[in-house]
Amino acid sequence: MLRLLIRSCRSESANRRITNAVLPLAQIRQRRPLSSASTDVNTATTAAVPRRLEGKVALITGGASGLGKATAQEFIQHGARVVIADINTQLGPQVCHQLGPEAQFVACDVSSEAQIAEAVNLTLARHGKLDIMCNNAGIAGSPFPPSIIDLDLNEFDRVMRINVRATIAGIKHAGRAMIPRPQAPYCAPPVLAGLWVGLARIHTPSPNLQYQG
Repeated sequence: MLRLLIRSCRSESANRRITNAVLPLAQIRQRRPLSSASTDVNTATTAAVPRRLEGKVALITGGASGLGKATAQEFIQHGARVVIADINTQLGPQVCHQLGPEAQFVACDVSSEAQIAEAVNLTLARHGKLDIMCNNAGIAGSPFPPSIIDLDLNEFDRVMRINVRATIAGIKHAGRAMIPRPQAPYCAPPVLAGLWVGLARIHTPSPNLQYQG
């Protein structure tokens, strides 16, 4: 009987210790809900994101979809104004509407040097400067033939004209606006031909021609 009484007392004492340990935590949760604390952390994290491109102007070829669109979105989040130059005159304006007032569209076929020059001119006319040039437009081309003797050189020329020549043309005409401003950043990413199948794979060494600074 004495042993049962001792065990009962010990059990009640343990329960009181557990209750005393739990109650303060419950009181804390009532005073400050966890959701509120989580919101504070998220707000602080968002506010801490630097806007590294504040006030900059970027021209992005092939910016209506894929990597170009993602680049435009990232630039805008960091404070830049973006001009999307793309051959797709239906998708381009839609993307600019999605991205908001900091994005504008200009129709541009990068296989034409004249249209690249005009895209640069329109950017300068709208914003008065050009800080960033992203030569993003590119194509994969037709599947590579089973034998070199079956290679369509017209298709090869088309791929090189869009993936290589257009990049050089973009650098050339953006340089008109950037050379007088040596502090202007510049971006000319490769067209990631190594990830594609088709004639564009021949273009893999060409990023060596591009400049990034």
